[in-house]
Amino acid sequence: MVATRRRRQHSRRNEDTQLTRNVEEELLLLRTQLDELFATLADRDAMHFRPVEWDSLDGAQARDEWDRLVGFVDWLLDRYGVAETVPACWYRHPAILEELSALHAAWLGAYLDPHAPADSGVAWHDSLERVLQRLREWDRTGCAGGTHRDHVPLPAAAGRLADRSGFIDADVTARPEAPDDDAAGSDTATDPDGDDDQPTLRLL
Repeated sequence: MVATRRRRQHSRRNEDTQLTRNVEEELLLLRTQLDELFATLADRDAMHFRPVEWDSLDGAQARDEWDRLVGFVDWLLDRYGVAETVPACWYRHPAILEELSALHAAWLGAYLDPHAPADSGVAWHDSLERVLQRLREWDRTGCAGGTHRDHVPLPAAAGRLADRSGFIDADVTARPEAPDDDAAGSDTATDPDGDDDQPTLRLL
């Protein structure tokens, strides 16, 4: 009886040990999967496929975004033949600018994100159709007909590229400069007693 009881206890300890190992292995596998998931999400966030908040851009950021958007719009007009819907003066209309900028961000997410679903291209074309429909409805001034109607008249076709470049240059110039990291670091206040190793808190 004693021997039988010892065998049962030994068998139970072996089962408990095996169960503990199984749990540890499952936890390790789960931790590995979570690490891979977090790495994937971090990679997607790093791609910055999100709409542009134009009002928050400084001059350098605005220059980069203007260059990207102009290239995209020129490609869009040529690829889809929508010059009759997207007016040549689109950059002068904030609402149209925002629509085309959001459409550009959606295109980046649909076609450049390696994790985008297979139907992302179809979804983007659905968005394109809705954007073009809104542009038709918002074109109250008739700019899509070829004549810009705003406070500032649009030049003839030969001067439109120069007008666009001038408008973008003026927008970039009017924006604040990017903060200087070195200058920002030098603003840290120090202890008035001369202990530079202990920065004090500044309330702005």
